[in-house]
Amino acid sequence: MNNQKDANISTLKLVLVIIATEFGFSNIVTGYNQMGYASIIWYVLCAIIYLFPLAMIFAEYSGAIEQDHGGFYTWLINSLGEKWAFIGTFCWVGLWVINLLQNVSGLGVNLSGAIFGKDISETWHLGSLDSNEVAALMGIVFIIAATYFATKGVKQIAMTATIAGVVSLSVIAIFILASVIIFFINGHLAQPIHGMNTFIKSPNPAFQSPVAIMSFIIYAMFAFGGMESSSGFIDKMKNPQRDFPKAMIWVAIVMTTLYIVGIFVCGLATNWLKVMGNPNVNLYNNGFYLMGNLGVGLAHAFGWSTATGEIISGTLVRVLSIGSLLPLIGLVVVLIYSPVKGLIAGSSKDLWPKKIAKFNKHDMPAGAMWVECGVIVVALIFISLTGNSGQQFYQIITDMGNIGSVFPYYFVVIGFIFFKKRTDLKRGVVFFHSMGTTYLATIVLLIAMTFAVLMNLISPLMSHQYSTAFWTFAGPVLFVLVSILMYYVGIHHRAKRMIIDNEDYEQNN
Repeated sequence: MNNQKDANISTLKLVLVIIATEFGFSNIVTGYNQMGYASIIWYVLCAIIYLFPLAMIFAEYSGAIEQDHGGFYTWLINSLGEKWAFIGTFCWVGLWVINLLQNVSGLGVNLSGAIFGKDISETWHLGSLDSNEVAALMGIVFIIAATYFATKGVKQIAMTATIAGVVSLSVIAIFILASVIIFFINGHLAQPIHGMNTFIKSPNPAFQSPVAIMSFIIYAMFAFGGMESSSGFIDKMKNPQRDFPKAMIWVAIVMTTLYIVGIFVCGLATNWLKVMGNPNVNLYNNGFYLMGNLGVGLAHAFGWSTATGEIISGTLVRVLSIGSLLPLIGLVVVLIYSPVKGLIAGSSKDLWPKKIAKFNKHDMPAGAMWVECGVIVVALIFISLTGNSGQQFYQIITDMGNIGSVFPYYFVVIGFIFFKKRTDLKRGVVFFHSMGTTYLATIVLLIAMTFAVLMNLISPLMSHQYSTAFWTFAGPVLFVLVSILMYYVGIHHRAKRMIIDNEDYEQNN
């Protein structure tokens, strides 16, 4: 597996990798779009009851396991045993496959913004291929290229993700700088503050009811998810028991701070009613509108012409698109490797066919990565060739991913109770010093996650979206059923191999 000379992932580099793959500038814009300044309090609340407890649990797992090649799987097998570790990790990998499919499908929007300064991807054609088929073709080429690149080693993956992390933070810096300049020249907030009510009540008419507000809390909780996807890098760190826990805590602090500061900065130069209140603004293009508004605002603040403002707006939209495109590349190369590596490296090799379990000369589970790539390619082809049915299929997998994004954490949180009861581990990092605090943290997390799951089921039912509700519920059920099937197929494969090995032994003796 790993050797010391390949252990070159520092704490800072891992933090940048996680920021590149899990933190989204779009989450800042969407938070402001949906709730204005009022979104800040919900991000803080979700960080307290969800993000930091999870980060501390991840840190304790990694700090107590000396030989941690499988990350997520290793945590579970050391707390719940092989069967539930396999099932939980397989569900986790399934979640990230859906996440990959969703992100790869949106490649054209960012590419269009980077080239043209606006989204014209729906008008693209290539010969007889329509825009839907062109988007799928781009996604297929991209995922194949990303998989090939990822199979060449963790250094390349870390380098790509690190660059993406720097670019992502640079875009945020540009956004903050432009907003601050506009604020100081104008001398007032574009989105005024009228007492504490401004930080409690959303200016968005669609987010006034308790149910709508609860749905945003769920969104904020999901925006913090995914730190554990970096667990595939644990055995690539020089001192993982010390450095990985530090990275988890730093990521939690940085992500929370960026969301709080970013949402507030939106109000420095962007009036909610004038910009986000535009009926043409949606969750897919709100970033374009925000950055475009900054360009107009800079021109107005300096007394420049409208034409100059349009040029600056187009430039900022391109900056945003590039700043989204590079992190997307970083996200894909990390996710095509890390989750599946955790499953293959952590689980027993006799549960898998040899070609799947084998690591290449770069210490990459190349066979499993190409299988994962193949699943995504087939899904993209299906979506593109079946027209409306394909779009319905895409909507279905999106719905399946809603609860799927939190479901694997049930295994980690419940398993943590059993993990803390073990007396045979040397714990390098301890945040929960008694079983009482352990139970408190796990209960709070389980309540928060269950609340998110229930609201994800109730919200579509209340709006009579019964298909969405069904597939939202069916996602985790399907993940569990497939993982159980795969586990028992693996057990059968193991038993068959043991019989062959015994027969060989008897013949040789």
